Amino acid sequence: MSYTFTNSTGVILADTSDVLADVEEEFKSVYGEDLVTTADTPQGVLIAQETQCRSNVQNNNAQVANQINPNIAGGLFLEAICAFLGLDRSASTYTVAENVALTGVAGTVVPSGTQASTSAGDIFQSVSAVTLSSLGTATVNFQALVPGPVPCPSGTMSIVASTAVLGLETVTNPEAGILGVDQQTDNALRQLRNNTLALQGTNSTQALISGLYAVPNVSSLSFMENTNTAPMGMIVGVTGGTTLTGTTWSMSSMGNIIVDTTDMNFISSLQTVPASSFNPWPTAAFSTTANITLSGLATQTGGDWASSLTDSQIILVKNQTIASQNGLWMAHSGSWTRHSYNASGSTILGSSLGISLIRNSIWACVYGGTDLDVATALLEDKSMGAGWNGATSVSVTEPASGHDYTILFDRPQVVEIGVTATLSQGSNTSDLTSTARQAIIDFANGQIYDEAGLIVGANVSPFDFGAAIASEQAGVKIREMQVALVSNLTWQTTEIPIALNQIAVLNENYIYINIV
Repeated sequence: MSYTFTNSTGVILADTSDVLADVEEEFKSVYGEDLVTTADTPQGVLIAQETQCRSNVQNNNAQVANQINPNIAGGLFLEAICAFLGLDRSASTYTVAENVALTGVAGTVVPSGTQASTSAGDIFQSVSAVTLSSLGTATVNFQALVPGPVPCPSGTMSIVASTAVLGLETVTNPEAGILGVDQQTDNALRQLRNNTLALQGTNSTQALISGLYAVPNVSSLSFMENTNTAPMGMIVGVTGGTTLTGTTWSMSSMGNIIVDTTDMNFISSLQTVPASSFNPWPTAAFSTTANITLSGLATQTGGDWASSLTDSQIILVKNQTIASQNGLWMAHSGSWTRHSYNASGSTILGSSLGISLIRNSIWACVYGGTDLDVATALLEDKSMGAGWNGATSVSVTEPASGHDYTILFDRPQVVEIGVTATLSQGSNTSDLTSTARQAIIDFANGQIYDEAGLIVGANVSPFDFGAAIASEQAGVKIREMQVALVSNLTWQTTEIPIALNQIAVLNENYIYINIV
Protein backbone atom coordinates (compact mmCIF):
# COMPACT_ATOMS: atom_id res chain seq x y z
CA MET A 1 0.00 0.00 0.00
CA SER A 2 1.04 3.66 -0.46
CA TYR A 3 2.22 5.40 2.70
CA THR A 4 1.30 8.97 1.78
CA PHE A 5 -1.07 8.76 4.80
CA THR A 6 -3.38 11.47 3.40
CA ASN A 7 -5.26 12.00 0.16
CA SER A 8 -8.17 14.11 -1.13
CA THR A 9 -10.65 12.22 1.08
CA GLY A 10 -8.76 12.84 4.30
CA VAL A 11 -6.42 10.86 6.52
CA ILE A 12 -5.76 7.23 5.65
CA LEU A 13 -6.25 4.94 8.66
CA ALA A 14 -5.34 1.40 7.68
CA ASP A 15 -6.02 -1.50 10.02
CA THR A 16 -2.93 -2.51 11.97
CA SER A 17 -3.30 -6.05 10.64
CA ASP A 18 -3.13 -4.74 7.05
CA VAL A 19 -0.05 -2.65 7.85
CA LEU A 20 1.61 -5.69 9.45
CA ALA A 21 0.87 -7.83 6.40
CA ASP A 22 2.38 -5.19 4.10
CA VAL A 23 5.55 -4.89 6.18
CA GLU A 24 5.95 -8.67 6.24
CA GLU A 25 5.65 -8.78 2.44
CA GLU A 26 8.24 -6.03 2.10
CA PHE A 27 10.70 -8.02 4.25
CA LYS A 28 10.05 -11.20 2.25
CA SER A 29 10.55 -9.37 -1.04
CA VAL A 30 14.05 -8.51 0.15
CA TYR A 31 15.06 -11.63 2.11
CA GLY A 32 13.05 -14.26 0.32
CA GLU A 33 9.58 -15.78 0.60
CA ASP A 34 10.81 -18.43 3.03
CA LEU A 35 11.69 -15.76 5.63
CA VAL A 36 10.26 -16.69 9.03
CA THR A 37 8.38 -13.62 10.38
CA THR A 38 7.05 -14.87 13.69
CA ALA A 39 7.31 -12.52 16.66
CA ASP A 40 9.96 -14.64 18.40
CA THR A 41 12.54 -14.02 15.62
CA PRO A 42 14.83 -10.98 15.19
CA GLN A 43 13.17 -10.09 11.90
CA GLY A 44 9.76 -10.49 13.52
CA VAL A 45 10.73 -7.92 16.15
CA LEU A 46 11.89 -5.50 13.44
CA ILE A 47 8.65 -6.04 11.50
CA ALA A 48 6.59 -5.32 14.64
CA GLN A 49 8.55 -2.14 15.33
CA GLU A 50 8.12 -0.87 11.78
CA THR A 51 4.41 -1.66 11.90
CA GLN A 52 4.07 0.26 15.17
CA CYS A 53 5.94 3.26 13.73
CA ARG A 54 3.71 3.43 10.66
CA SER A 55 0.56 3.07 12.80
CA ASN A 56 1.78 5.82 15.10
CA VAL A 57 2.29 8.16 12.14
CA GLN A 58 -1.21 7.62 10.78
CA ASN A 59 -2.77 7.93 14.25
CA ASN A 60 -0.87 11.15 14.85
CA ASN A 61 -2.05 12.51 11.50
CA ALA A 62 -5.63 11.63 12.35
CA GLN A 63 -5.39 13.29 15.74
CA VAL A 64 -3.99 16.48 14.23
CA ALA A 65 -6.59 16.44 11.46
CA ASN A 66 -9.37 16.10 14.01
CA GLN A 67 -8.28 19.34 15.64
CA ILE A 68 -9.77 21.14 12.65
CA ASN A 69 -13.21 19.92 13.74
CA PRO A 70 -14.46 22.19 16.56
CA ASN A 71 -16.68 19.40 17.90
CA ILE A 72 -13.62 17.20 18.51
CA ALA A 73 -10.76 19.66 18.97
CA GLY A 74 -9.25 20.22 22.38
CA GLY A 75 -6.64 22.24 24.21
CA LEU A 76 -4.88 25.02 22.32
CA PHE A 77 -6.44 23.91 19.02
CA LEU A 78 -9.93 24.46 20.42
CA GLU A 79 -8.92 27.81 21.90
CA ALA A 80 -7.63 28.90 18.47
CA ILE A 81 -10.94 27.96 16.83
CA CYS A 82 -12.92 29.81 19.50
CA ALA A 83 -10.74 32.88 18.98
CA PHE A 84 -12.41 33.38 15.59
CA LEU A 85 -15.59 34.22 17.51
CA GLY A 86 -13.78 36.33 20.07
CA LEU A 87 -14.16 33.65 22.74
CA ASP A 88 -11.58 32.84 25.40
CA ARG A 89 -11.42 29.91 27.78
CA SER A 90 -12.56 31.01 31.23
CA ALA A 91 -9.67 30.95 33.68
CA SER A 92 -9.88 29.36 37.09
CA THR A 93 -10.58 31.56 40.10
CA TYR A 94 -9.78 31.23 43.78
CA THR A 95 -12.16 30.71 46.69
CA VAL A 96 -12.19 33.84 48.86
CA ALA A 97 -13.20 34.10 52.50
CA GLU A 98 -14.19 37.70 53.12
CA ASN A 99 -13.95 39.69 56.36
CA VAL A 100 -12.04 37.03 58.29
CA ALA A 101 -11.83 38.17 61.93
CA LEU A 102 -8.38 38.37 63.56
CA THR A 103 -7.79 38.86 67.28
CA GLY A 104 -4.65 39.23 69.34
CA VAL A 105 -2.31 41.81 70.83
CA ALA A 106 -3.06 45.41 69.85
CA GLY A 107 -0.65 46.80 67.26
CA THR A 108 0.41 43.40 65.94
CA VAL A 109 1.20 43.57 62.21
CA VAL A 110 -0.20 40.52 60.38
CA PRO A 111 1.63 40.32 57.04
CA SER A 112 0.13 39.35 53.73
CA GLY A 113 0.41 35.61 53.17
CA THR A 114 -0.40 34.63 56.73
CA GLN A 115 -2.01 31.21 56.51
CA ALA A 116 -5.07 29.62 58.05
CA SER A 117 -6.61 26.23 57.44
CA THR A 118 -10.17 24.96 57.44
CA SER A 119 -11.26 21.97 59.50
CA ALA A 120 -10.90 19.90 56.31
CA GLY A 121 -7.23 20.89 56.01
CA ASP A 122 -7.53 23.29 53.05
CA ILE A 123 -5.04 26.16 53.29
CA PHE A 124 -5.94 29.83 52.83
CA GLN A 125 -3.68 32.91 53.05
CA SER A 126 -4.38 36.57 53.73
CA VAL A 127 -4.32 38.79 50.66
CA SER A 128 -3.04 41.94 52.36
CA ALA A 129 -1.23 43.08 55.49
CA VAL A 130 -3.28 44.38 58.39
CA THR A 131 -2.55 45.82 61.86
CA LEU A 132 -4.63 44.82 64.87
CA SER A 133 -6.50 47.78 66.35
CA SER A 134 -6.27 49.08 69.90
CA LEU A 135 -8.93 46.52 70.73
CA GLY A 136 -6.75 43.78 69.26
CA THR A 137 -9.03 43.12 66.30
CA ALA A 138 -8.95 43.41 62.52
CA THR A 139 -10.56 41.91 59.43
CA VAL A 140 -8.92 40.81 56.21
CA ASN A 141 -9.77 38.65 53.22
CA PHE A 142 -8.20 35.21 52.81
CA GLN A 143 -7.75 33.33 49.54
CA ALA A 144 -7.26 29.63 48.92
CA LEU A 145 -3.77 28.54 47.91
CA VAL A 146 -5.11 26.48 45.00
CA PRO A 147 -7.67 27.61 42.42
CA GLY A 148 -11.11 26.12 42.05
CA PRO A 149 -14.05 25.51 44.38
CA VAL A 150 -12.35 24.90 47.74
CA PRO A 151 -15.03 24.48 50.47
CA CYS A 152 -14.78 26.97 53.29
CA PRO A 153 -17.80 26.72 55.62
CA SER A 154 -18.29 29.52 58.12
CA GLY A 155 -16.43 29.19 61.42
CA THR A 156 -13.95 26.55 60.24
CA MET A 157 -10.70 28.54 59.96
CA SER A 158 -7.80 28.34 62.40
CA ILE A 159 -4.17 29.52 62.45
CA VAL A 160 -1.53 27.45 60.66
CA ALA A 161 1.36 27.06 63.12
CA SER A 162 4.11 27.21 60.48
CA THR A 163 3.15 30.78 59.53
CA ALA A 164 1.90 31.93 62.93
CA VAL A 165 2.57 35.57 63.77
CA LEU A 166 3.64 36.50 67.30
CA GLY A 167 0.71 38.44 68.79
CA LEU A 168 -1.95 36.88 66.51
CA GLU A 169 -4.15 34.62 68.62
CA THR A 170 -7.27 33.64 66.65
CA VAL A 171 -8.52 33.54 63.06
CA THR A 172 -12.22 33.07 62.45
CA ASN A 173 -14.27 33.28 59.24
CA PRO A 174 -17.81 34.44 60.13
CA GLU A 175 -19.07 33.77 56.60
CA ALA A 176 -18.71 30.86 54.20
CA GLY A 177 -16.14 31.40 51.47
CA ILE A 178 -17.14 32.54 47.99
CA LEU A 179 -16.29 29.49 45.93
CA GLY A 180 -13.85 29.77 43.05
CA VAL A 181 -14.27 27.93 39.77
CA ASP A 182 -12.07 25.53 37.84
CA GLN A 183 -10.66 26.45 34.46
CA GLN A 184 -13.26 25.97 31.74
CA THR A 185 -13.04 22.44 30.38
CA ASP A 186 -12.84 21.53 26.69
CA ASN A 187 -16.39 20.20 26.83
CA ALA A 188 -17.72 23.43 28.36
CA LEU A 189 -15.78 25.54 25.85
CA ARG A 190 -17.19 23.50 22.94
CA GLN A 191 -20.71 24.04 24.27
CA LEU A 192 -20.04 27.78 24.63
CA ARG A 193 -18.85 27.97 21.03
CA ASN A 194 -21.89 26.07 19.76
CA ASN A 195 -24.14 28.41 21.72
CA THR A 196 -22.50 31.58 20.40
CA LEU A 197 -22.11 30.92 16.66
CA ALA A 198 -24.21 34.02 15.87
CA LEU A 199 -22.24 36.24 18.26
CA GLN A 200 -21.29 38.65 15.46
CA GLY A 201 -24.93 39.07 14.39
CA THR A 202 -27.83 41.15 15.69
CA ASN A 203 -31.64 41.37 15.51
CA SER A 204 -32.12 37.61 15.28
CA THR A 205 -33.00 34.89 17.75
CA GLN A 206 -29.64 33.22 17.18
CA ALA A 207 -27.77 36.48 17.78
CA LEU A 208 -29.67 37.16 21.00
CA ILE A 209 -28.97 33.69 22.35
CA SER A 210 -25.31 33.93 21.33
CA GLY A 211 -24.99 37.33 23.00
CA LEU A 212 -26.48 36.02 26.23
CA TYR A 213 -24.20 32.97 26.32
CA ALA A 214 -21.22 35.28 25.86
CA VAL A 215 -22.09 37.08 29.12
CA PRO A 216 -19.61 36.02 31.84
CA ASN A 217 -20.93 33.22 34.08
CA VAL A 218 -24.12 32.62 32.05
CA SER A 219 -24.34 28.82 31.91
CA SER A 220 -27.78 28.18 30.36
CA LEU A 221 -31.00 29.87 29.34
CA SER A 222 -34.41 29.57 27.72
CA PHE A 223 -35.49 31.96 24.98
CA MET A 224 -38.76 32.59 23.13
CA GLU A 225 -40.29 35.22 20.91
CA ASN A 226 -43.85 36.07 19.98
CA THR A 227 -43.97 37.34 16.41
CA ASN A 228 -47.77 37.58 16.50
CA THR A 229 -49.71 40.81 16.82
CA ALA A 230 -51.74 39.21 19.64
CA PRO A 231 -50.56 37.98 23.06
CA MET A 232 -49.78 34.32 23.57
CA GLY A 233 -51.37 32.67 26.62
CA MET A 234 -52.56 34.63 29.66
CA ILE A 235 -51.07 35.80 32.95
CA VAL A 236 -53.85 36.69 35.35
CA GLY A 237 -53.35 38.26 38.75
CA VAL A 238 -55.97 37.69 41.45
CA THR A 239 -56.51 40.59 43.85
CA GLY A 240 -58.86 38.98 46.39
CA GLY A 241 -60.00 35.73 47.90
CA THR A 242 -59.97 33.56 50.96
CA THR A 243 -56.86 31.58 49.99
CA LEU A 244 -55.81 32.86 46.56
CA THR A 245 -55.48 36.59 47.11
CA GLY A 246 -52.33 37.98 45.50
CA THR A 247 -51.70 34.86 43.43
CA THR A 248 -50.84 34.78 39.72
CA TRP A 249 -51.98 32.17 37.21
CA SER A 250 -50.69 31.33 33.73
CA MET A 251 -52.37 29.52 30.89
CA SER A 252 -50.74 26.14 30.29
CA SER A 253 -52.83 25.26 27.20
CA MET A 254 -51.06 25.71 23.87
CA GLY A 255 -52.08 26.26 20.27
CA ASN A 256 -55.21 28.05 19.08
CA ILE A 257 -57.86 28.14 21.81
CA ILE A 258 -61.48 28.40 20.67
CA VAL A 259 -63.30 29.76 23.71
CA ASP A 260 -66.02 27.40 25.01
CA THR A 261 -64.80 24.64 22.67
CA THR A 262 -61.11 24.06 23.46
CA ASP A 263 -59.86 23.13 26.94
CA MET A 264 -58.34 26.11 28.72
CA ASN A 265 -56.07 25.16 31.65
CA PHE A 266 -54.15 27.28 34.14
CA ILE A 267 -51.21 26.68 36.48
CA SER A 268 -49.72 28.63 39.35
CA SER A 269 -47.42 31.04 37.56
CA LEU A 270 -43.69 31.55 37.92
CA GLN A 271 -44.12 34.57 35.65
CA THR A 272 -45.26 37.95 36.92
CA VAL A 273 -48.05 40.17 35.65
CA PRO A 274 -46.60 42.78 33.24
CA ALA A 275 -46.58 46.45 34.17
CA SER A 276 -50.02 48.05 33.72
CA SER A 277 -48.95 50.02 30.63
CA PHE A 278 -48.01 46.79 28.84
CA ASN A 279 -50.41 44.29 30.41
CA PRO A 280 -52.93 43.00 27.82
CA TRP A 281 -54.66 40.68 30.29
CA PRO A 282 -57.47 41.61 32.70
CA THR A 283 -56.97 41.30 36.45
CA ALA A 284 -59.40 39.04 38.30
CA ALA A 285 -61.13 39.99 41.53
CA PHE A 286 -61.40 36.34 42.60
CA SER A 287 -60.67 32.84 41.38
CA THR A 288 -61.88 29.28 42.00
CA THR A 289 -60.63 26.20 43.80
CA ALA A 290 -63.14 23.66 42.41
CA ASN A 291 -65.96 23.30 39.93
CA ILE A 292 -68.63 26.03 40.31
CA THR A 293 -72.00 26.99 38.89
CA LEU A 294 -71.55 29.83 36.42
CA SER A 295 -74.42 31.94 37.73
CA GLY A 296 -75.40 34.02 40.72
CA LEU A 297 -73.50 36.30 43.10
CA ALA A 298 -73.66 34.14 46.22
CA THR A 299 -70.78 32.25 47.77
CA GLN A 300 -70.08 28.77 46.39
CA THR A 301 -68.08 25.82 47.69
CA GLY A 302 -65.63 26.04 44.77
CA GLY A 303 -65.47 29.82 44.74
CA ASP A 304 -62.67 31.56 46.63
CA TRP A 305 -64.77 34.47 47.84
CA ALA A 306 -66.08 34.77 51.40
CA SER A 307 -69.06 37.03 50.70
CA SER A 308 -71.42 37.83 47.86
CA LEU A 309 -69.92 39.07 44.62
CA THR A 310 -70.60 42.42 43.01
CA ASP A 311 -72.19 42.46 39.59
CA SER A 312 -69.64 42.41 36.71
CA GLN A 313 -66.67 41.47 38.89
CA ILE A 314 -64.06 39.52 36.90
CA ILE A 315 -63.61 35.92 38.02
CA LEU A 316 -60.81 33.62 36.86
CA VAL A 317 -62.50 30.23 36.55
CA LYS A 318 -59.84 27.51 36.37
CA ASN A 319 -61.19 24.33 37.99
CA GLN A 320 -64.21 23.37 35.91
CA THR A 321 -64.92 19.69 35.32
CA ILE A 322 -65.43 20.66 31.67
CA ALA A 323 -62.13 22.45 31.03
CA SER A 324 -63.46 24.38 28.03
CA GLN A 325 -65.55 26.39 30.55
CA ASN A 326 -62.42 27.77 32.21
CA GLY A 327 -61.25 31.32 31.60
CA LEU A 328 -62.36 34.83 32.47
CA TRP A 329 -66.00 35.44 33.37
CA MET A 330 -68.14 38.37 34.48
CA ALA A 331 -70.28 37.59 37.52
CA HIS A 332 -74.02 38.41 37.41
CA SER A 333 -77.10 37.64 39.51
CA GLY A 334 -78.26 35.43 36.64
CA SER A 335 -76.07 33.56 34.17
CA TRP A 336 -72.48 34.74 33.99
CA THR A 337 -71.09 36.08 30.73
CA ARG A 338 -67.67 35.71 29.22
CA HIS A 339 -65.23 38.58 29.66
CA SER A 340 -64.56 40.31 26.35
CA TYR A 341 -60.99 38.98 26.34
CA ASN A 342 -62.42 35.44 26.36
CA ALA A 343 -65.50 36.13 24.24
CA SER A 344 -67.43 32.96 23.51
CA GLY A 345 -66.46 31.47 20.15
CA SER A 346 -63.41 33.71 19.74
CA THR A 347 -59.96 32.30 19.07
CA ILE A 348 -57.07 33.26 21.33
CA LEU A 349 -53.47 32.12 21.21
CA GLY A 350 -52.38 29.59 23.81
CA SER A 351 -49.09 29.77 25.66
CA SER A 352 -45.74 28.81 24.20
CA LEU A 353 -44.78 25.67 26.13
CA GLY A 354 -46.39 27.14 29.24
CA ILE A 355 -44.87 30.62 28.83
CA SER A 356 -47.18 33.57 28.17
CA LEU A 357 -45.91 36.50 26.09
CA ILE A 358 -47.23 39.95 25.22
CA ARG A 359 -47.56 40.67 21.49
CA ASN A 360 -44.45 41.18 19.33
CA SER A 361 -42.03 40.48 22.14
CA ILE A 362 -39.16 38.35 23.36
CA TRP A 363 -38.63 36.43 26.59
CA ALA A 364 -35.37 35.23 28.08
CA CYS A 365 -34.87 33.21 31.26
CA VAL A 366 -31.17 33.35 32.12
CA TYR A 367 -29.14 31.44 34.71
CA GLY A 368 -25.95 33.18 35.75
CA GLY A 369 -24.37 36.53 34.94
CA THR A 370 -25.12 39.87 36.59
CA ASP A 371 -28.46 41.55 35.94
CA LEU A 372 -26.74 44.49 34.24
CA ASP A 373 -24.60 42.31 31.95
CA VAL A 374 -27.62 40.24 30.88
CA ALA A 375 -29.76 43.31 30.26
CA THR A 376 -26.97 45.00 28.29
CA ALA A 377 -26.58 41.94 26.04
CA LEU A 378 -30.33 41.87 25.38
CA LEU A 379 -30.42 45.57 24.48
CA GLU A 380 -27.44 45.25 22.13
CA ASP A 381 -28.94 42.47 20.03
CA LYS A 382 -32.75 42.90 20.20
CA SER A 383 -34.53 44.42 17.21
CA MET A 384 -35.99 47.84 17.97
CA GLY A 385 -39.71 47.85 18.66
CA ALA A 386 -39.97 44.36 20.15
CA GLY A 387 -41.40 44.22 23.66
CA TRP A 388 -40.00 42.60 26.77
CA ASN A 389 -41.31 40.00 29.21
CA GLY A 390 -40.03 39.11 32.66
CA ALA A 391 -39.89 39.92 36.36
CA THR A 392 -36.31 41.22 36.49
CA SER A 393 -36.21 44.89 35.51
CA VAL A 394 -32.94 46.68 34.71
CA SER A 395 -32.35 50.21 33.40
CA VAL A 396 -29.65 50.28 30.72
CA THR A 397 -28.22 53.32 28.95
CA GLU A 398 -27.82 52.79 25.21
CA PRO A 399 -24.33 54.23 24.50
CA ALA A 400 -25.01 55.58 20.99
CA SER A 401 -28.12 57.59 21.87
CA GLY A 402 -27.66 58.06 25.61
CA HIS A 403 -31.26 56.98 26.17
CA ASP A 404 -32.24 54.82 29.12
CA TYR A 405 -34.21 51.65 28.43
CA THR A 406 -35.96 49.37 30.89
CA ILE A 407 -35.03 45.78 30.04
CA LEU A 408 -37.07 42.84 31.32
CA PHE A 409 -36.12 39.19 31.61
CA ASP A 410 -36.63 36.28 33.98
CA ARG A 411 -34.42 34.26 36.30
CA PRO A 412 -35.19 30.52 36.61
CA GLN A 413 -36.63 29.03 39.76
CA VAL A 414 -34.02 26.70 41.27
CA VAL A 415 -35.32 23.15 41.86
CA GLU A 416 -32.95 21.09 44.03
CA ILE A 417 -32.72 17.40 43.17
CA GLY A 418 -31.03 14.29 44.55
CA VAL A 419 -29.79 11.10 42.88
CA THR A 420 -29.63 7.50 44.11
CA ALA A 421 -27.54 4.93 42.21
CA THR A 422 -27.70 1.20 42.90
CA LEU A 423 -24.64 -0.44 41.34
CA SER A 424 -22.69 -3.67 41.15
CA GLN A 425 -18.91 -3.61 40.88
CA GLY A 426 -18.78 -5.79 37.76
CA SER A 427 -15.31 -5.65 36.23
CA ASN A 428 -14.74 -2.13 37.50
CA THR A 429 -12.01 -1.90 40.13
CA SER A 430 -12.51 1.67 41.36
CA ASP A 431 -14.07 2.80 44.61
CA LEU A 432 -17.56 3.30 43.20
CA THR A 433 -18.73 5.12 46.29
CA SER A 434 -16.53 8.04 45.25
CA THR A 435 -16.09 7.57 41.47
CA ALA A 436 -19.80 7.08 40.74
CA ARG A 437 -20.59 10.08 42.92
CA GLN A 438 -18.10 12.15 40.92
CA ALA A 439 -19.64 10.99 37.63
CA ILE A 440 -23.06 12.19 38.84
CA ILE A 441 -21.58 15.57 39.77
CA ASP A 442 -19.75 15.77 36.43
CA PHE A 443 -22.97 15.22 34.50
CA ALA A 444 -24.85 17.83 36.53
CA ASN A 445 -22.06 20.36 35.83
CA GLY A 446 -21.90 19.59 32.10
CA GLN A 447 -18.50 17.92 32.32
CA ILE A 448 -19.44 14.78 30.36
CA TYR A 449 -18.47 14.88 26.68
CA ASP A 450 -21.31 16.08 24.45
CA GLU A 451 -23.72 16.46 27.40
CA ALA A 452 -25.02 19.85 28.53
CA GLY A 453 -25.93 18.60 32.00
CA LEU A 454 -28.57 20.28 34.15
CA ILE A 455 -29.63 23.40 32.28
CA VAL A 456 -32.60 25.75 32.24
CA GLY A 457 -35.76 23.98 31.14
CA ALA A 458 -34.23 20.49 30.94
CA ASN A 459 -36.09 17.59 32.53
CA VAL A 460 -34.16 15.47 35.04
CA SER A 461 -33.70 11.92 33.78
CA PRO A 462 -32.23 9.15 35.97
CA PHE A 463 -30.97 7.49 32.79
CA ASP A 464 -28.70 10.45 32.05
CA PHE A 465 -26.97 10.04 35.40
CA GLY A 466 -26.65 6.29 34.78
CA ALA A 467 -25.09 6.94 31.38
CA ALA A 468 -22.63 9.33 33.01
CA ILE A 469 -21.51 6.65 35.46
CA ALA A 470 -21.13 4.12 32.63
CA SER A 471 -19.18 6.66 30.58
CA GLU A 472 -16.64 7.40 33.30
CA GLN A 473 -16.48 3.96 34.94
CA ALA A 474 -16.26 1.15 32.41
CA GLY A 475 -17.37 -2.28 33.60
CA VAL A 476 -19.75 -1.09 36.32
CA LYS A 477 -23.21 -2.68 36.33
CA ILE A 478 -26.03 -0.22 36.87
CA ARG A 479 -28.91 -1.88 38.69
CA GLU A 480 -31.18 1.11 39.24
CA MET A 481 -31.09 4.89 39.03
CA GLN A 482 -33.52 7.14 40.86
CA VAL A 483 -34.03 10.88 41.15
CA ALA A 484 -36.08 12.97 43.56
CA LEU A 485 -36.95 16.52 44.46
CA VAL A 486 -35.16 17.49 47.65
CA SER A 487 -38.39 19.17 48.75
CA ASN A 488 -40.18 15.83 49.14
CA LEU A 489 -37.55 13.08 48.56
CA THR A 490 -40.03 10.90 46.68
CA TRP A 491 -37.65 8.71 44.70
CA GLN A 492 -38.63 7.77 41.15
CA THR A 493 -37.16 6.04 38.12
CA THR A 494 -38.99 8.35 35.70
CA GLU A 495 -38.16 11.88 34.60
CA ILE A 496 -38.80 14.89 36.79
CA PRO A 497 -40.41 17.57 34.60
CA ILE A 498 -38.73 20.96 34.67
CA ALA A 499 -40.49 24.04 33.26
CA LEU A 500 -38.79 26.43 30.84
CA ASN A 501 -38.44 28.94 33.67
CA GLN A 502 -36.91 26.47 36.11
CA ILE A 503 -33.49 24.84 36.48
CA ALA A 504 -32.66 21.65 38.33
CA VAL A 505 -29.62 21.93 40.62
CA LEU A 506 -27.96 18.89 42.15
CA ASN A 507 -27.72 19.03 45.94
CA GLU A 508 -24.58 16.98 46.62
CA ASN A 509 -25.80 16.15 50.12
CA TYR A 510 -28.48 13.99 48.49
CA ILE A 511 -26.30 11.72 46.36
CA TYR A 512 -26.59 8.12 47.53
CA ILE A 513 -24.49 5.26 46.14
CA ASN A 514 -25.62 1.72 47.00
CA ILE A 515 -23.28 -1.16 46.09
CA VAL A 516 -24.98 -4.55 45.79
